[in-house]
Amino acid sequence: MKSSKLLKREAEKPLIVLLVERTSFFFLIMSFLSAGLYIHGNFNGFMDRTQVLLLRVAVATGICLFLFGTVGLILDLFMIFRIKLTYAGGFVLYAVISGIGAVIATAALIVLTLAIG
Repeated sequence: MKSSKLLKREAEKPLIVLLVERTSFFFLIMSFLSAGLYIHGNFNGFMDRTQVLLLRVAVATGICLFLFGTVGLILDLFMIFRIKLTYAGGFVLYAVISGIGAVIATAALIVLTLAIG
C-alpha cells in the first residue's frame, strides 16, 4: 500500500523549471567567479592575456545568465497564471538574476572594449 502512494506522487516542479533553475544558478556562480577573478587579478598583476580571457568569460557567462534568467522569468510568469501565485517569489528572483547578468555582461564588455582599444 505504501508503494502505491509513492508511485502516484507527482513531481512538485516540472523538469524544465528545475533545469532552468539550476542552470541559472550555475551561470550566476560562474559570472561572480570570473568577475571576482578579474578584480583579484588587477591587484595581483595577472598577465594581460589572462585578464582579457577573464573578461571574455565574464561577458559570455553574463549573457547566458541574462538569457536563462529571462527564460526563468517567462516560465514563472506562465506558472503564476497557471497554478496561482505560488511562483511569485521566483518571478522576482529571476528578474534580479536577469538584471545581474545584464550588468555583469555590460560592464565586462565596456572594460574589454577599453582594454583592447
